[in-house]
Amino acid sequence: MRLACLVWVCQALFSSLYALEAFYLTYPNSPTNSIAVHWFDNAKERGASQLLYRQEGESNWKQALAEEVPFEEYRLKKVVLQDLTANTTYDFQIEEKIYSFQTLSEEGPWKIVFGGDSYRKPALFTLMCRQVLAKEPQCVVLGGDIAYANRGKATSRWVAFFKAWQESMITKTGKVVPLVGVVGNHDVEKKGRNQWFYSLFPYLEKQSYGVLEIGKNIALFLLDTGHLAPIQGDQSDWLAKSLHERQKTPLKIASYHVAAYPSVYAYDKKASSLIRSLWVPFFETYGVKLVFEHHNHGFKRTHPLLSGKIDFKGITYLGDGAFGAPARSRGGDRWYLEQRLPSLCASIVEIDKNICNIITINEKGSVIDTFSFPW
Repeated sequence: MRLACLVWVCQALFSSLYALEAFYLTYPNSPTNSIAVHWFDNAKERGASQLLYRQEGESNWKQALAEEVPFEEYRLKKVVLQDLTANTTYDFQIEEKIYSFQTLSEEGPWKIVFGGDSYRKPALFTLMCRQVLAKEPQCVVLGGDIAYANRGKATSRWVAFFKAWQESMITKTGKVVPLVGVVGNHDVEKKGRNQWFYSLFPYLEKQSYGVLEIGKNIALFLLDTGHLAPIQGDQSDWLAKSLHERQKTPLKIASYHVAAYPSVYAYDKKASSLIRSLWVPFFETYGVKLVFEHHNHGFKRTHPLLSGKIDFKGITYLGDGAFGAPARSRGGDRWYLEQRLPSLCASIVEIDKNICNIITINEKGSVIDTFSFPW
């Protein structure tokens, strides 16, 4: 009997380890007090359906059961942890291995990386991830075209992306860098139908745009430039209302996919024109300081812009989407661009006290741009 039990335990452990395909962390709401742990199992194998976690230094583990979502040949398992303590390290155990994460501070300092257009070329994506990890970010915001899931079989493409993320964005001490996803045109089916996006990024709560608040100091507005929701209508109304409700939030940052001020694509394309006519006035009215745009595959930084003109009181638009997509050289000089390079890029935003420093690097880790502003 004892031998049979031992054999069963060994089989369960082996199948559990075999079943795990990839895992990642993201945020269901505030990064200061919550985390969502997601992992993919091979649907044909037995896999763990619970997560063990504890605050660093504690001896006893807490248990959280996972929600399971069918994901074609995989099973997506999700555990949402709420009411965590800010600026605190937590251990968690998944498939017999122990990792850790840290909640963000209410007061700072913060270090957040922004990029976009990621898994177009996996080798380039991996290079960028390694350089970003070396900067020790607290989280990464990817502004659309994350897995390029409409290029081939969507489920396999998403799992391959998260596996590459897992392999590249965990420190040697086991600390996992959380990921925030923003929808892009290659994240959905060609007909604009949701391709798993809501299941993968829980902060959205069944809509493709939302806001993440970091204490009372920072609000990240994550928007959909017409891929699952129109730019105009409900989303614009929501944006105006959400910005109005956060007038007292000192630092407001927006991130989305298609650029209002593109470095490669035409200035007068429909989505870009709609963003400038509908969203930009709200950004200016309610004091948005910084906007991250993507889709163009290169690096750009605009002059500060206000009311369609260069103005030192205005908003800087940064991007332009080349975290793992080969850079495009076309586009030329444009009146609103202060910097433009055909380069892979990721921007490290360091926020401390009343200063925001932005350092942009390429796939070699070389600094290609820096600028700062008070907030």
